[in-house]
Parts: sequence; structure tokens; C-alpha cells
Amino acid sequence: MSSGEFDSLAVKGNAQLKSLTVGCAGTPRGTAGPEPAREECISIDQNSIQAKETKWGPAQNPTAEWISEGQSQSRLSIQPEGGDVSFGEASKVCQVDISGDLKVNGSVEVTGDIYLKNADLAELFDISGADAVEPGTVMVLDENGGLRASTTAYDKRVAGIISGAGEYRPGIVLDKQESQNRCRPITLSGKAYCKVDAELEPIEVGDLLTTSPTAGYAMKAVDPARAFGAVIGKAMRPLAGGRDLIPVLVALQ
Repeated sequence: MSSGEFDSLAVKGNAQLKSLTVGCAGTPRGTAGPEPAREECISIDQNSIQAKETKWGPAQNPTAEWISEGQSQSRLSIQPEGGDVSFGEASKVCQVDISGDLKVNGSVEVTGDIYLKNADLAELFDISGADAVEPGTVMVLDENGGLRASTTAYDKRVAGIISGAGEYRPGIVLDKQESQNRCRPITLSGKAYCKVDAELEPIEVGDLLTTSPTAGYAMKAVDPARAFGAVIGKAMRPLAGGRDLIPVLVALQ
């Protein structure tokens, strides 16, 4: 293919290019006024890829955007064998920011640490009367394999707490369902706010909590024999009396 300037380029099959330069869109053709000078946004040759601004997706609503801060640095590389894509130089740390959802069809391998800003590990469960329960409610297994709010003390069917109360949100949610009309995330491990009842017994930091006679509320476990298998977790704040939301370190046992 000889050199030239094109408004559009479509290739069916393989193509070998020694160089390719794509200009940023100026004033659309047919509009009044002189057409502004086109700036080279992408420049590809046999040795490098340089970009000032690269967008994927519709022009009016791009789904991703990458902006290079300088043409002298190798910010994007595509390996010819295996199709590996890397960002940044090998000796430098590169940060990729994504605003929106990220969907990966395949495996993800991480060689470093994973940091999540939210608090607990939750799993979606079918809830009996999902509209009637609220975050922080203590939940137990029902006879149909779903969950309902707890209603009795020392219930060994306790399953967890509805995630999302107070300042904590789930960090990981397992078992995403296609239809979530009657599903809620249940905290299985980590920190979560829980509704507790301290009218029968004051709660201190570190106390084990179990289900209470108050529907959906936890209480201090004072009977070790009955508490076995019915513990929700440990209180992280005291409550001298009454009912309130307190943070709990969830650890079913």
C-alpha cells in the first residue's frame, strides 16, 4: 500500500505497515469555518508506539481513555508473540485507573498485594421477605435454603449479617446471581455493622455475640454451652444498654 491521506481505513485480512499516523479529529467536514490543523495523536513505526491521546469506543462516549504524558517514554508495548500487553517501562511503576466496571473473561494472576477499600467478605443469598430486612440484620437459615431474620436466642442456624450498614460496605461479593430481586449480600467474614440488643446484658469490646430473642438483633453470649455453633463474631465497640448498631468482627463459630 502506498502512502497517502485517508478519511477512513478498513482492512480485511492481514496488513503490514511500516508506519501509521492517526490525526486527532478536527472540525467535522461540512461545518462552517476553516478546518483546524490536525494534531498527531497516534504514531506507530517499526520501533515504537507513541501516543498523546488514545480513546476506544464511540467518540461521544468513549469506554476507555489513555493519555501519555510524553512521547519520549515507552508507555504501551504489545508483544508480537502471545499478544501480551504491558503499560509503562519495566523499571517504573505504572498505574491504570478505570472509572466504571471491569469485566474479565479468563483468569487474573496477581504477583503483588490486592487492596480493597471496603470491609467484608459477603455472599449473595436468597432472602425471605427481602424488602422487609435492612443492613445490619442478623440472619439465619430457613427451611427452604434461604435466609430470614433471626428470632430466637442461641440459634445454631445463624448465617451472618446483612452487609452494608453504617460506614462499612462489602469488599468482595460472591455468587452473583442473574436475578437479584430477592438476594442480599450476607457478611461471612470481616468487619460489619450489626444490630445488637444490650437490654439483657451490657456488651463490652471483645464479647462474643449470638442471636437474641429480638428479631434480627444480636446479644452478648453468656452461656458457653449454648453459644457453641451459634456465635456471630466479636463486638468491636461497647454498648451499655438499649439497642443500636455497633461494628462487629464477623467470625461464625
